[in-house]
Amino acid sequence: LTHRAGNQEGRGFRLNTSATLTTTRNRVLSLGNGGQPLFDETGAARTAVGRALGTFYLVRTSGIFQSAAEVQAHTTTLANGQARVIQPNARPGDVRYVDANRDGQINDDDRVEIGNGTPKFSGGLFFDGGWRSLDFGLALRGAGGFRIFNVVRYWTDRMDDPSNYRAGFA
Repeated sequence: LTHRAGNQEGRGFRLNTSATLTTTRNRVLSLGNGGQPLFDETGAARTAVGRALGTFYLVRTSGIFQSAAEVQAHTTTLANGQARVIQPNARPGDVRYVDANRDGQINDDDRVEIGNGTPKFSGGLFFDGGWRSLDFGLALRGAGGFRIFNVVRYWTDRMDDPSNYRAGFA
C-alpha cells in the first residue's frame, strides 16, 4: 500500500506502508533414536514425536503454602481409600505442586506439557515516509500464541536447593 501526496519532485508528503503476518505450526514427525523423547540441558523442555519442538514439560504449581494447615490439607486419596499428604516436608512459604497422576507424591511422573516458546503467529507493520526534506520510519513487530518460561529464575529461585542465589536480592 503506497500513498503519495504532493508533487512529483518529492517536496510534499509521502507515505509507504507494509504489513506482514506469519503463522507457524510446529510438530515433530520422527526422531532418530527409536522415538524416545529428548530433553534439553535444563530438563525443562522436551521434544517428542507428535508434539511441538521444545515443549515445556514441567510439574505444575498451584500457589504458595501460607500455613502448616495448608500443607496438611494438600492431600490425595489413594486407590485403597487412604488420604496421603502430597508434600509432607513442605513448610509455609514453599511452592505447592500439583500431583498430576494422583499417586500422592511429587516426582517426574507429575510432569505435564505446559506449552512451547514458538509463536503461533507473528507479524509486523512498517511505515516509511517524509515531508519535504524530513524522512521518517517506524517499524513495529509482534508475536503471540506462545509460552515463556524463565529458566534462569527456575534455577536461581529454587526452594529445594541451598543455592537460592536471589534470596538476598529481594
